[in-house]
Amino acid sequence: MLFFHKAKYTIRDIGLKSDIHCHIVPGVDDGARTPEDHANMLQAMKEAGIERMVATPHVCKSLYPNYASDLRAVYKDTLLAAEYMVDDDFREMSSDPLLYPDGKHILIEMSYFERSRNILDEIFRLREMGLCPILAHPERYRFYQESPAGMAELEKIVDMGCQLQLNVMSLTGVYGPGSKTILRNLLTHGMYSYIATDLHSAHQLEMMNRFYVKESWLDLLHSLCLSNEALFFLPDSVSEP
Repeated sequence: MLFFHKAKYTIRDIGLKSDIHCHIVPGVDDGARTPEDHANMLQAMKEAGIERMVATPHVCKSLYPNYASDLRAVYKDTLLAAEYMVDDDFREMSSDPLLYPDGKHILIEMSYFERSRNILDEIFRLREMGLCPILAHPERYRFYQESPAGMAELEKIVDMGCQLQLNVMSLTGVYGPGSKTILRNLLTHGMYSYIATDLHSAHQLEMMNRFYVKESWLDLLHSLCLSNEALFFLPDSVSEP
């Protein structure tokens, strides 16, 4: 059986109006390079039906040493969180974390090619602190794709209270059959909590707007889009901060 059905869908079809993972802040990571890039990305997102977003610049001391205090000071009018690399510097870089607007969720990631040796310890620590980690794009990590124990660890991560975020781009199949298999297993077993663009350039939205999935998946994907909404609100709040 083919993984992707023969029906083409777009971001509008799944109802992605609130994006929780994108790299639109100019000049701080491998996303937008210039204010013009930033403006082009915002326009492309608007045309795709995305109405609001939380910017999540990479935070990794060795590559993108973006300290929360600096980002807050410069980008006061931008709704900011961050995508934290879980490495040996993670505790230092996340000591004053940029959280989602709800005040309790933090976006984390690993290298695509090498599992973070401290990933389980850091998830446990974050949960002990009262925070809820969201692991970005688990379907892209090669070590989960290639290891028979990959799904078992992802199940453990979810059981520990860490949530998972799916990349829209992964639905296109561009990351290969291993990514497709992980995605299918996580989605059909209800293990994803959110979906996002992880946008790095306006051009990427062109690819995201032509993915092929089973019609039966549309409701699952739409539910993930709706789940994004909660990250924009403080608990018990009825309006945007």
